[in-house]
Amino acid sequence: MNDSFYSRRLYRDHGVVKVHQLETCEAPQPLPEEKCTQALYLIRSSLVSAKLVCDQINSNNSRFKQGIDLTYGVVVIPRQLHIITALFESEGIYELVKFGQYAYDLIPLDEHILSLQFDDIISNFWLHHDTSYLPTVAKAIFNLRGIFGEFPHLVNGRTT
Repeated sequence: MNDSFYSRRLYRDHGVVKVHQLETCEAPQPLPEEKCTQALYLIRSSLVSAKLVCDQINSNNSRFKQGIDLTYGVVVIPRQLHIITALFESEGIYELVKFGQYAYDLIPLDEHILSLQFDDIISNFWLHHDTSYLPTVAKAIFNLRGIFGEFPHLVNGRTT
């Protein structure tokens, strides 16, 4: 996730000690500190992100065997897919993780500008045929209709 989604200062104000970004090019690293007993992952609804989390949780098995009680939370954005929970089950770590989802809505950028901040929706939809973002987009359009009423004129074209 990019830094525009969250504010590290906000996290620090609420007791978060460290924020790390998972990278696909690195080997999974265990949690950094021995006294760290909780980990919260904010991931997009993708198998790649979920697999990175699974790999990191599995890399912490030695601490679990030493009697250190670790608590894991995974918040999937914008919605949790069954395939993600199936991946955690196949890795044997489903019972170690508490799942949640956060389906955010339109973000006001300016007085008359709203955004959903889906940087990869076009490539995911057209190249990978991934329709997992469509319910969130449909909900946002439905909410716009509730706020502003019926749209009298809709434009349909290549760039809409």
